[in-house]
Amino acid sequence: CIAFLVENHTANEIVEPIYAMLNTIHKVSEEDYSVLVNIASNDETQILADNINIMVSKIDNLVNINLRDEIRYKDAQLIALQAQINPHFLYNMLECICCLSELGKKDEVRKVTIAFSRMMKSIITGEKTTTLYEELEFCKEVADLYKVLIDGELEISIDDGLNVNEVFVPRLMIQPLV
Repeated sequence: CIAFLVENHTANEIVEPIYAMLNTIHKVSEEDYSVLVNIASNDETQILADNINIMVSKIDNLVNINLRDEIRYKDAQLIALQAQINPHFLYNMLECICCLSELGKKDEVRKVTIAFSRMMKSIITGEKTTTLYEELEFCKEVADLYKVLIDGELEISIDDGLNVNEVFVPRLMIQPLV
């Protein structure tokens, strides 16, 4: 009977806290950093549990710092790419207007200038992303501008098989491909 009591005490005081710590470590290995070891004792298992909790907290902080750095890096790449695209697009549109003007096509100059001003308004919103629908509409407008420049010898067809209002893309990323 005494052996049973000692074994039961050992299970409660040592084995259960160790299983709780192992369970927490397993969850952390599966990238769940919200778990903590929650045991109450006044021995070495409490010290070990407290240190596991400190480790989990530090891992969570490092993961969050890393994710924030990755997001900042991606944002910087996107801004740099958009900064390269904007001047190129601006130059092309002004060149288009200039060519139409030299050819004496006043109506086309007016159409292109109005469309260009609408597009510039959408570009200068400062937003980094847009819906795929808006980006495709922007591409259609750009194609329509070029169509005016080359006397209608341009066909564009966009077949989107998905709900393009729910898909977000970086602004001005599709237009250079078109």
